[in-house]
Amino acid sequence: MSKEQRALQFMLDGNYEAAAKLFIELMEIEKEEPRHFMHFGKLLFQMKQYEEAERFFLKAISLDESQPEFFNSLGNLYYETKLYDDAIKMFQHTIKLVKEGRGIDVQFDKDMSDPKVYKLWQDGFTYTVTAITDGSVNSGVFYDSGITSVTFPSSLTSIGRYAFYRCSGLTSISLPSSLKSIEHSAFYSCSGLTGELNLGECTNLTSIGIYAFDYCSKLTSISLPSSLTSIGSFAFERCSGLTGTVTIPASVTSIGDNPFADCSNLEGIAVEEGNS
Repeated sequence: MSKEQRALQFMLDGNYEAAAKLFIELMEIEKEEPRHFMHFGKLLFQMKQYEEAERFFLKAISLDESQPEFFNSLGNLYYETKLYDDAIKMFQHTIKLVKEGRGIDVQFDKDMSDPKVYKLWQDGFTYTVTAITDGSVNSGVFYDSGITSVTFPSSLTSIGRYAFYRCSGLTSISLPSSLKSIEHSAFYSCSGLTGELNLGECTNLTSIGIYAFDYCSKLTSISLPSSLTSIGSFAFERCSGLTGTVTIPASVTSIGDNPFADCSNLEGIAVEEGNS
């Protein structure tokens, strides 16, 4: 695991001191890498050190003005600190960038020009993903946002790291058969996801990354496709709503540490015949 991955994991685990130490080291080593400044800004934001967080968000933007996530994060900070006019500007610029193809092409169901509406960015937008230029949902693109629903295109092949991290407003997802990988923490703590997680129809899915659905506590059942070869460590950890039995397909050749850790209501795990 790289230093950056360790820092992000410490951040997920709430070990902010350890995460901060590693982020500071990374910023000193790679002074022109905006991602490190953005991650450290998010850490400071979680610690409610808003002035310092703003400084690092602005530094990340100064290094790369093309990333919607950077402006969205700064908008969330301004919203949290009641700088509403500034929040509107950041959210509007985020929309501008994604519609220019800098990220996912997104259709919004609200008019962000109304200052009274900006809060809906956090509290209830519906997004429709209509085109993805590189065939993937970019890492962290909806990180900790107020997204409530997503329609994925039939061309989608990958959902990146932290893509829908802590999007608690999502209540269901329908993933296309074209999907090949769900990466690290893609749906971490999507605590609103309810009922069955039907991955069985994702007939090209080969990999579910570590912590991919960790803390999705309202899921009640999971179906896995016969194409799946790898399940990462703690992929479904703390999915405490799971009941019955989860079946591991015969195609799976690699399972990380404790993918169903703390699934306290899960009755059993079955492995299909033919799995070696």
